[in-house]
Amino acid sequence: ALVGAGMFYRSYRNALAVAPGFDPHGVAMASVSVTLAGYDSARAEQFLGDVAERVGREPGVTAVSYTDFPPLGIAGDSWEDLQVEGYTPPLTGNMKIERAAIGPDYFKVMRIPLVEGREFTAADDSAHARAMIVNETFARRYLAGRPALGVRVHGWGNWFTIVGVVQDVKTHRVTDGAAPYFYVPVRQVFRHEYGYTFLARTDRDVNTVAGEIARAVHASAPTVPVYAAMSLTDYVAGPLRTQEVAAQLLEVLSGVSLLLAAIGLYGMIAYLVARRTREFAVRVALGARRADVARVVASQAGGLLAAGIVAGVAGGIALGRAMQAVLFGVGPADAPVLAAAVLGMALVAFVATAIPARRAMRVDPMEALRAE
Repeated sequence: ALVGAGMFYRSYRNALAVAPGFDPHGVAMASVSVTLAGYDSARAEQFLGDVAERVGREPGVTAVSYTDFPPLGIAGDSWEDLQVEGYTPPLTGNMKIERAAIGPDYFKVMRIPLVEGREFTAADDSAHARAMIVNETFARRYLAGRPALGVRVHGWGNWFTIVGVVQDVKTHRVTDGAAPYFYVPVRQVFRHEYGYTFLARTDRDVNTVAGEIARAVHASAPTVPVYAAMSLTDYVAGPLRTQEVAAQLLEVLSGVSLLLAAIGLYGMIAYLVARRTREFAVRVALGARRADVARVVASQAGGLLAAGIVAGVAGGIALGRAMQAVLFGVGPADAPVLAAAVLGMALVAFVATAIPARRAMRVDPMEALRAE
C-alpha cells in the first residue's frame, strides 16, 4: 500500500506538471445545448454570435469565443475522415483526424500560440471560402516539409484551405503524446447534435463571469439550457480526479498499513524480549553492557525488518508493473518511491523496537533470576 500510494502520488504530480499547450487560468466557461432548442445552422450562428457579443461587453472580459469540444474534458471527441492535397496515406493509414469547431478569437482566449498564418475571423462563415487551421503535428506528418498555408484538405464533402498553424495542445489527457489535430470555423461546419461551450478570458473573478455567460445565454434564448458554468481550470482538472482520488485512498491505506506494521512489530519484539529476559539477565550478570543487550534486540528486529523490506520491495515492483497503464512518468521500480517506502518502514521499525529494547536494557539480573 505504501509503494502504491507513492507511485500514484508521483504519477499525479507528474501529470500536473505537464504543460497542456494552453492557459486555462482566468478563463470562464459555460456550455449550452442547441440540439434541445431545435436550431438550424442559421439560427445557431446568430445565437452563438449574439451571446459572444453580450459577454464581450462585460467589464474585465478581454476575449470571448466558443467551441464544440473544449480540450481536456470528459465529453469525448469528434473526428473527420480527411484527404490532404499532395499526401498519399499508406494502405493501413487512418485519416480519421480529431478536430474542434471553434469561433473567432478562440486561440486568443486559450492563449494557444499561432505558429504561422492567421486565426479565424468573422468572415469565416458559410458564405465564404472554407478555412482550416492545423496543429504542428498535423503539418509535420501530412505536409512533409511543404509550406502549410494554402494546402487544401477535403472533409465534410468540401475542400478547406489551411490558413494557419498553431502549437500542439493536449486535447484528452495531459499524459497523451502529440497527435494530428485540426480546427474549423463553427459557422462552416455547424452540427446541431453537438453542445457548444462559451469561453471568456477575464481579469475578474472567473466564477462570476461564468454566471454572466449563463445570463447572456438566457437573455438571448431563454429556452436554451445552460450547464457546466465554471472555471476552465476546474474543467480541465476533471480527468485527473481519478488519479487524485486513488492517491488519497492509497495514502489512507498506507497509513493504516504502517500503523498495523508498527503494532505487529512491537508485539513481536516485546514477546521475544519477554521470553529472553532470563538470558539478558545472565548476560548482564556476566559483565555484558546494557548496550550489548540493546544490540541483540535491534539485530532481531533488523532481521524481521529486512525480511519485510525484501517482500515489500518485490511486491511493490510487481504492483508497479500491474499499474503501468494508469501511471505517468513512474516506472515499476521507481527508485524515489521505493526508497521512501523503505525509509518509512525503517522509521516504523525503529519506533516499534525502541520500547522493548529499552525494557531489555533495564533488566535487573537479581530480580530476573529470582523470578525464575
